[in-house]
Amino acid sequence: MYVAIYEFEVKPGCAQDFERSWAAVTDAICEHRGSLGSRLHRSADRPNVYVAYAQWPSADVYHDETGMGQFTAEQQMARQRMRDSLMRSETLHLVEVCDDRLVAGDSPRKTTR
Repeated sequence: MYVAIYEFEVKPGCAQDFERSWAAVTDAICEHRGSLGSRLHRSADRPNVYVAYAQWPSADVYHDETGMGQFTAEQQMARQRMRDSLMRSETLHLVEVCDDRLVAGDSPRKTTR
């Protein structure tokens, strides 16, 4: 499994829009690009900073962006809203899983705070 770890700095007042658009974009990436999903985390000490990690079946699937052209107009708009809510975004790490001890739990895929 291949994992991308991201950091997002959200513009003040844009947290809710970022979270909603991030969810829509993540769902679109799963649908059209083959991602295995992602988790979003808000920093405990930096309120406008989020960290996410996305799981992929392989590096090849991650780097193949041909599915981006299949996004619907609504998904493209969510992608733009996500970009507009950000001061910056960065891919911090691209890593291969070498030992997986994460417990999935019984929580539903889509959660809100």
